[in-house]
Amino acid sequence: AGDHNSYSGIMGENNNMEVYQTDHATNCCNSAHFVSNVIVGDNNHTKTLQRGNGGHYLDTYTFGNDNSIDVLQRGSQGSHYGDIDLYGDGHTVNTQQKDQGAHSITHFTASGGISIPFTDNPSKKSVGFSS
Repeated sequence: AGDHNSYSGIMGENNNMEVYQTDHATNCCNSAHFVSNVIVGDNNHTKTLQRGNGGHYLDTYTFGNDNSIDVLQRGSQGSHYGDIDLYGDGHTVNTQQKDQGAHSITHFTASGGISIPFTDNPSKKSVGFSS
């Protein structure tokens, strides 16, 4: 119930990718969930859901144009961190980080960096961004 690692990639156009990491343990297992996504191409959509106990970590790298990225990280025993790097134009990013623990998401675009820090707060944190 934890220590999940996922490494996924898209090369091409007009693809959909969904990555889910979850555990159903209650009040145990503070092991982390880690996802690394690489997208190369145009008009692709990725959805990443990380939930359950333990920390949640996300790295996503996008090269191309008009890609969309949706992220939901939630869980009661750990922090939520995300790093999303965007190269190209017209990308859309929607992120949500819920529940307890520290929350931090960083968006970087090749034309300039955008950092959106979240503080330790059990309420929902969400942000939408278009490059």
